[in-house]
Amino acid sequence: NRRSARAAMSRLAMRLCAHHAAFLARPCAPRRLACHGSRRTLAVRATDDASTSAGLPKVLVIAGPTAVGKTSLSLRMASALNGEIVSADSVQVFEGLDVGASKLPVNERNGIPHHLLDVADPSQEFGAGEFYEHALEAIDGIVSRGKTPIVVGGTGMYLRWLIDGKPSTPPSEPEAAARAKEAVRAAAEREMSRLKKSGADGDDVGNGWTGAVRALADAGDPETANRLAENDWYRLERAMEIVQTSGRPVGSFKPASRPKYNFRCVVLTSPRIELYRRVDARVEAMVRGGMLEEAAMMLGRGIAPGSTPAARSIGYRQTMDFVERRAARAGDGPCRPEELLEFVEETQRATRAFAKRQFTWFRGERDGLYTWLDASKGTRSELDDAVAATFHGCDGGVSSSACSDETRGEVDAECAKELKSYAPRQTIVNMPEVSRELCARVDELARRLRRVRELRARESAGRG
Repeated sequence: NRRSARAAMSRLAMRLCAHHAAFLARPCAPRRLACHGSRRTLAVRATDDASTSAGLPKVLVIAGPTAVGKTSLSLRMASALNGEIVSADSVQVFEGLDVGASKLPVNERNGIPHHLLDVADPSQEFGAGEFYEHALEAIDGIVSRGKTPIVVGGTGMYLRWLIDGKPSTPPSEPEAAARAKEAVRAAAEREMSRLKKSGADGDDVGNGWTGAVRALADAGDPETANRLAENDWYRLERAMEIVQTSGRPVGSFKPASRPKYNFRCVVLTSPRIELYRRVDARVEAMVRGGMLEEAAMMLGRGIAPGSTPAARSIGYRQTMDFVERRAARAGDGPCRPEELLEFVEETQRATRAFAKRQFTWFRGERDGLYTWLDASKGTRSELDDAVAATFHGCDGGVSSSACSDETRGEVDAECAKELKSYAPRQTIVNMPEVSRELCARVDELARRLRRVRELRARESAGRG
């Protein structure tokens, strides 16, 4: 009940205050180095970052893949730290996209102010630059009110701009990006061909990543090539584009502006199979909860699938395509359960792939920026305490925490084998009554969309 919830929050606040006092009363524990593969990672941010941000107002950043539990943690930390929440989600910025964006309803926000929700129209372009300006404005306001800014989200590019400042690297151009992509692809294919000729087959051939990374080093950026997280193709191709167009490695470009806040950052992780099961369940809940209607709304407004950031986002893109196909096939009869199931599985697959890319992105960030915490390990209180330890600037409570994740979300060989045979589960849409209900809703949305387009076409013809 509410009384027990308030009491629990009060106990949490007192415990965090005790941690804070203890941290201020003693020097920080020595920074602990943890080996992970060929990379050295720090449990907390690097010393040079700490020295440049010392004395600046602190901002807590809670990052991680979709469905890992960022929202619930952010609410607890906001209550404990007298905070306000700033969303760093590239879909939650759009007005009217609530269900598919996992936007927390107002009545579930516990009275905590949330910023950067519903600040753009789905027809608009909205990217890292716009987020940077809006987020800094929100954080400035929160700090001026004497409260703690808590930035929460999984959009890595948004967080990088906010934490590191506006980049000074040359902007990406379509032709240059295409050349870089082709150079990376060709290098990967050469590596796979070489391995096949040497007698390797199957998994031993891989995807050519080693050869592609070697090509970046040969092109003039060995530093970036050495620190890239495996299979981070986006960063590899972008680094190749920069070195090809400028003749300079990525590391030679410094941020155009220096941050004015001390960002204390955590990444939440979870065992991969467990996370994927939650992703699958969330997709089903979204489909039944209103994502179909939100996608149809965008189509009805003339927003084509893939034409704007909102229409390209995971979940909405697949849903818009599905409703569009049904609207275009008026003579094919009603929506069949098999079609619905195929759409749901496609959306689940795309969302799981997105979660995997989020892990890859955060592993590719500079060493020491993020503290990695497994949200499935330990108790809720232990997780909260570890986040508080990171925020207050000492790693004694982090390195000893049951929630510490030195693998940084990597899967071991056993899990990798299990993932190869992973099959999504449907616990809602495969129920006959739910399937019939959803198919009927899809057919009605398709009919409405056709009527809107017919009316629009007649009006256009009349004006002509």
